[in-house]
Amino acid sequence: MITHLKQWFAAPIFEGDEDKTRSAQLLNVSLLGVILIPSLIIVLNFIDKKIPTVTLIIDILSILLGISIRRLLFSGRVKLAGTLLLFLGFIFLTISNASLGTIRTPSTTIYVFLIVVAGILFGKPGIIFLTVMSSLAVFGLIFAENAGLLPEPNYSVTIVQWSTYTTIFAIVGSASYMGYRTVQKALIQARKELGERTKTEQKLQRQNEYLANLHQITLDLLSRQPTQTLLNNIVQYAMLLVDANIGYIFLPKGNSLVLSAATKGFVHHLGRTEPKPGRGVLGQVWQTKSVFLVENYSEWAFRDPDYSNENLRALAGVPIKIGDEIIGVLEVVTTNSPRIFSQDDVKILTRFALLAALVLNNAQLLDATEHEVAERKKNEAILQKHVAEIEQLQAELREQALRDPLTGLHNRRYLSETLQREIEKSKREKKALSIIVSDIDHFKMINDVYGHQAGDKFLVEIGTLMKDNARSSDIICRYGGEEFLMVMPGTSLESAVKRAEEILHKCTNIIIAHEGQALKVAMSLGVATYPDHGQEAEEIIFKADKALYKSKKNGRNQVSAWVENSVRS
Repeated sequence: MITHLKQWFAAPIFEGDEDKTRSAQLLNVSLLGVILIPSLIIVLNFIDKKIPTVTLIIDILSILLGISIRRLLFSGRVKLAGTLLLFLGFIFLTISNASLGTIRTPSTTIYVFLIVVAGILFGKPGIIFLTVMSSLAVFGLIFAENAGLLPEPNYSVTIVQWSTYTTIFAIVGSASYMGYRTVQKALIQARKELGERTKTEQKLQRQNEYLANLHQITLDLLSRQPTQTLLNNIVQYAMLLVDANIGYIFLPKGNSLVLSAATKGFVHHLGRTEPKPGRGVLGQVWQTKSVFLVENYSEWAFRDPDYSNENLRALAGVPIKIGDEIIGVLEVVTTNSPRIFSQDDVKILTRFALLAALVLNNAQLLDATEHEVAERKKNEAILQKHVAEIEQLQAELREQALRDPLTGLHNRRYLSETLQREIEKSKREKKALSIIVSDIDHFKMINDVYGHQAGDKFLVEIGTLMKDNARSSDIICRYGGEEFLMVMPGTSLESAVKRAEEILHKCTNIIIAHEGQALKVAMSLGVATYPDHGQEAEEIIFKADKALYKSKKNGRNQVSAWVENSVRS
């Protein structure tokens, strides 16, 4: 029986929605008041017959509506239940007070309770709205009472008033207690959330500091630096991340592990070697390929006596590995402090070891690559030097193959490579190209009478004469024996003839001293022009050569130009 009563009086609970539950608790107390107060008044009416009939009817309706609205509340429609309670409660309360003929009744105070409920359910708008409506209702009742519009009031005080006030006090007290409990719970929850928030903020701050340090560490370690500097930085950054005092790194070398980097105060151990897998912490890390912790190294059973003077305390050994291969062991140590390394420190060191493995492996690969590149560049430089020497030698040999060794002029082979190209160029540019073929008159007699030495001197002098009277675009060749050939791009027949006559004239100034004699020579020259005298190189040379022989036939020491079907002298 009692259990059923407790369940009936209890407010509904909505899991996961504390605000809705608190509102439902307040409404439940209010609705219980709506049900119990009228019920008490009806009961007391049997003792005191002075309660108006209208009031009794309103009380009965209030009980029925209170039960209906409470059922609505238990269905989860809290806001609707609250709205109906406030609306209908306000109307019934106003009608009830009007039926009593005065506002000087206990029920008038219920307006205050309705305003409080409206504020809790709907906030500031609810308070303002119901305050205004209550004020207007009280004003209307006062006006109606003074105007004599209300029934004659009964001012006698009976047990009904006492019971009504007592019930109102109980309801208001219950609501106040609920408010107090709600505030206390809110304060406890706020303190709890504040504590959790403070812890979260501290943790977040530590994580931000860790991430900032890790970001800067990553940038520093990924920058190109010598491997030894990189190892020293790895040790320093590992100490910074877990607040250690000493740090060092062992690297594998052959069948040994070598202490390759260490902080100040531990540097004197650098270069120390340990056989694989090493002793103590080093051996544990190497064999298990995982982090190994020692809370107090000075009391550890397997401590290394060589480190007995270092005052080592907590120690953490971390493998630096790529995949499943260990490429080093990082150890960090605290001294003169009871602090031990936490699981968070282990996580930080493990993640840092991954980064250290990456940059250390990259640095070692880069060192090997740079060494290989340096060797390759050295070999390439030697090879390039040899290639340059060979190319220079080839160029010299080619130049020698294309030049006449006596006069320094190009030879007939060079002419065969370049003349047709010059004619093709003249075709594209639609310009003339002239050729002068010259021959030293009576050269065989000079060789026979004065010797080849004198003949060679004349050949050199004539070659120099030809060069001195050529443009940079002209080609001068020793064509064979005592014959010389000049190719003049962009030169007409008339200009070529004029140039040949200048050469002939200057030839008379050449004097060779030989055995006390002053020797002189003369020249015969022939001229032909592209495109007037042919389209191919061989044809132009042939006709220039024919013009040369015309000069010789006409008495030598003269210039002749080829003219189709005849030769012009």
